[in-house]
Amino acid sequence: MRTSNHRESIRATREQTLTDLLKQIRLELRIAYRFVRSDLWTTIYPGAAVSVSALLHASAINAAEVERLLVAIVQICLLFYGVALSEQWRAEEEDRLNKPWRPLAAGMVTLSQLRIRCFAIWLTILLLTYALGTIWWAVAVLTVSLLHAHLGLSRQWWAKSVLPPLALLSMMAAQWQAMAPMSFEIWRWGAWMLGMTVMTIAVQDLRDLDGDRAVGRRTFPMVFGESFARVLFAIAFVSLLLPEFLLMRVSRHTPPQVDVCFIVSVLLSLILAWRVINRHGRAEDHRTYRVWEYWFAAMFVSMGFCI
Repeated sequence: MRTSNHRESIRATREQTLTDLLKQIRLELRIAYRFVRSDLWTTIYPGAAVSVSALLHASAINAAEVERLLVAIVQICLLFYGVALSEQWRAEEEDRLNKPWRPLAAGMVTLSQLRIRCFAIWLTILLLTYALGTIWWAVAVLTVSLLHAHLGLSRQWWAKSVLPPLALLSMMAAQWQAMAPMSFEIWRWGAWMLGMTVMTIAVQDLRDLDGDRAVGRRTFPMVFGESFARVLFAIAFVSLLLPEFLLMRVSRHTPPQVDVCFIVSVLLSLILAWRVINRHGRAEDHRTYRVWEYWFAAMFVSMGFCI
């Protein structure tokens, strides 16, 4: 009887331990999602698409390559999570105004808990990228994040237009190199995308003017004036049509899928140019930035069809 009771006690203890562990995992995943949910369309979605494109361009697709693809998708998730933790480390005051759902601003985690997560995630990233052969891209992302968030450059409009695109393009390069060697065509796409992203990413700052003023940040719309900045953004979005045309090498002989990619990119660029002039206010500017994210993701999806 005692033996039976003892076994039941052990079983109950194990079940309770497993239940508590699953609850903690679900909580951790929910917290992680709150850290990263704002920018999935510029990081995880296009990053996964880049890795899939690299796999499809491989000479042979087998079980080992598919397994490597899954690991590469874990890589982009961890890279962006690491960047989000690093960026939000010093953004509590701003996030209370602009993004109150983020875990630190919402009180879901303390600053010390965020720091522990940040160190643990970046250690994991460096170990994983070393195994994948992409560690130097990870180091580039980490360096840019430190410059942007921890050395005060996020308060300068020019740095906000240059450093985040460098981090994003480094992540995309890591995703490709995890699956296939870098080629001239990939470098060409990377260079064009870097230029186009630098030209237009500051459209995100239109929605955060009040919060940026509160923390003393000087963004592109604040330096040049909101109205003039909107005109410059519209010109930039219209001017994207030429590099999109050249990048995809559109001609009478291009396959239909390339034509579709070009049409989608052109439509999104023109919608952005129209919205930035005709749709004002924080909610509308947020929607405009969402369209920009769709454009960014669509360009990297297009890369898989165009190279």
